[in-house]
This record gives sequence, structure tokens and C-alpha cells, in this order.
Amino acid sequence: MIGNKRQYRFCDRISTLVMGRTAITTMVSLGMPENLVRKISGHSPNSREFYRYVSYAQGYMDKEMDKVYQKLVLNTDISD
Repeated sequence: MIGNKRQYRFCDRISTLVMGRTAITTMVSLGMPENLVRKISGHSPNSREFYRYVSYAQGYMDKEMDKVYQKLVLNTDISD
């Protein structure tokens, strides 16, 4: 304790729910198949709760949309 303030370690401030959400989001974001992430996290194949754990950063979503756009542009025939 410093003065009247108690010092906390990082791990004292993080819940298991936050860590689970971070792990699930990271695995999905890095390309691990969703069915494997569900198996690791203990969510059933038709679990709606699974998507409550997945949180994507805007930058990641933008990058993925750019990939889709590039595929569309490269696969579109201009003569149509």
C-alpha cells in the first residue's frame, strides 16, 4: 500500500470472463476454425452465447472487408 491507496496487480483486476472473451476473440481473429474454438471454450455448436464472447476490433473488420473487396474486384469481368 502506498499512502492510503492499495495497489492492485493486473491479474487482480481481470475476471475470468474477460480473459475467456479475450482468448475466444483472439483465436477466431487469428483464423482458428470456429468449431475448434467452440470445443475449446466448451460452447455447443448451436450456442448463441458464443457470439457474446467474440468482439472484433474495427481495424480487423476493415482489413477483412478490404480482402473481400479485392477478391470481388479481381474476379469481376469488366465486359459484363
